[in-house]
Amino acid sequence: MFKRSLVHQLINPVLHFLPREMWNAFSCFCAGFSRPTVGSPVSFDHQQFHLEEFPADKMPEPIHQKFIAFCYPADMPDRQQQIECDRRLYWCNTSTFLVFNRQRNIVGCIQVVFKTTGTKLPVEYASIVTRDGTKRSFTIRRFVPYGAVTEIYRCRRSFDLDKMEAVNVLMMLFKAVWAKTIQAGTAFSCISYDASKTDLRHMYLKKLAFDDPGVSLTFGTDSRRWSLLIKDWEFHEKKYAALSTTHFYLQTWGRMSLKKKHLHIKRSPAAVRVHNVQLIDSSDMVIAQTILPFCKNQRKKSSKMKNLLE
Repeated sequence: MFKRSLVHQLINPVLHFLPREMWNAFSCFCAGFSRPTVGSPVSFDHQQFHLEEFPADKMPEPIHQKFIAFCYPADMPDRQQQIECDRRLYWCNTSTFLVFNRQRNIVGCIQVVFKTTGTKLPVEYASIVTRDGTKRSFTIRRFVPYGAVTEIYRCRRSFDLDKMEAVNVLMMLFKAVWAKTIQAGTAFSCISYDASKTDLRHMYLKKLAFDDPGVSLTFGTDSRRWSLLIKDWEFHEKKYAALSTTHFYLQTWGRMSLKKKHLHIKRSPAAVRVHNVQLIDSSDMVIAQTILPFCKNQRKKSSKMKNLLE
């Protein structure tokens, strides 16, 4: 993404003196100098990698075979059943993004499943595990009461990549998701992950700024716990770049080269972001936290953070 370069050396001093509430506008300004080449279907190059978008049910056969081998490895439990389930339930309303290396081997994959009147999201087949251990059905509109909704699904990267290659591949995948979000006008996306994977939790919450509604899920008879996270894309559009210098560079790079760079969501003036409060019973106490504007001390602290992509 951004390396230590003349451009980087020019941007950092500007961020130091620019009020935090103006960082997003500055991000848009910087991204505006890029040549608009990324449209629909999404396709772009970065470093030694190439990303392409495919409809899940209309891949060329050689690509389809590579996708199946990569996304559904041979040691996956109930592998054939999972392939058939995904094919039957989701593929007709799913965009698949594949990252290839120079040898045209797949090294990264992510899918965006669109909720329609006839298609449930994968997470809608889960059960919520309550605090007393009982289960109840999952209802997506309890957490995202308005707007178009998608699920980020089958996110994988090759374990043959080194640390920096893995970072580049993952950021390419989420740049593609952001591009598709803008194109489709998606208000919210959900993602579920194995609750035992603390590294995934850190990436989704700290690096990608998902919201945690505090939901524990199980699927079918499998006792393994999954955690649900929600992405508020309007918040991402307006505030993500101002969270830290790292987020500024990620958002600016995510906007660069997109033919359509901005997300516009129609929402009720009374609508608020997703909060854990939706899970709290009426008899429970609710503790609210007030978020104050950024101050100089906060800017000093954030400027000391190590930029992930330096």
